[in-house]
Amino acid sequence: MKKHQVEIIAFHGWAHDAHCWDSLQLYLPDTIHFSSWDRGYFGSSNLNVEFSSENNLNILIAHSFGLHFIPDHLIQKADGLILCGSFLHFGKEKVIQRMCSSIKSNTGYVLSQFHANCAYPAQSEWRMPRTFSGSLILSDLESLGISRFDHTKIKDNLPLLLLTGDSDRIVDKENILNLAKLLYMDIVTIPKAGHGFIYTKPEKTASHILKFIQLLTT
Repeated sequence: MKKHQVEIIAFHGWAHDAHCWDSLQLYLPDTIHFSSWDRGYFGSSNLNVEFSSENNLNILIAHSFGLHFIPDHLIQKADGLILCGSFLHFGKEKVIQRMCSSIKSNTGYVLSQFHANCAYPAQSEWRMPRTFSGSLILSDLESLGISRFDHTKIKDNLPLLLLTGDSDRIVDKENILNLAKLLYMDIVTIPKAGHGFIYTKPEKTASHILKFIQLLTT
């Protein structure tokens, strides 16, 4: 089957929203149809995302915990999957417990610290929005500690790309290595970048995405 337009659906991670892809989109050509799933932590949600046509080259991008939110049917429809600092099981149960305890009394502080660690070694430009769903942020944080992604959902022949930052303070290198081993894929490391490389290093991230797409279209 001949594939036509390239279509991307992007899934953000915990405590982010669809705007985390804004800078990345500036480095992607207008010919790519890009849409963003939004959990709804900081305003309106956009949960029912779908590919517009099976005749397109349909690509999924997941940042961090976003992998765990992708519906099974979208994975089956995808022609490629790009993982950005993703993991099968986050772990760090004690860290999660401390964050859950603190976030109940000081949501803004916990989220600001989290985003600072995501941006490292860059400076965080994130500011706490006036509108947010504290209950959803907390419940998903609790889920983060126990969620396990079933890697068998991914088709054996599905083209994959795994990107990671060399200074990631959020996801342990062991988690990245385990994901790569189970899915039989190489790791592409973005230098001088942390967990949030999709927005701190958007040009470099976009270049790897475009190379991946080019391989699928040649």
